[in-house]
Amino acid sequence: MKNNIQMVEDQDNFIQSLDIERLREIENQSKCLFQNDNLLQENCYDDDLRYSNIDEYIQNMQLAELRTLEKIVNCLSK
Repeated sequence: MKNNIQMVEDQDNFIQSLDIERLREIENQSKCLFQNDNLLQENCYDDDLRYSNIDEYIQNMQLAELRTLEKIVNCLSK
């Protein structure tokens, strides 16, 4: 339970560290990048097996996606 709480806190802290413009950019980029990503859908079953419950899986996916999207936005803005 402690790991789940820490994970949620980390996710919350990361999201709060972003300004609203950055969040809008990430949202727009995610719509373009992940709209037709069949490979992501095909490989998601393997990831499901690593987690004991769906909440933990979703939280990990959200945090990982936000970090990835921030890196993409940073690269695109250079």
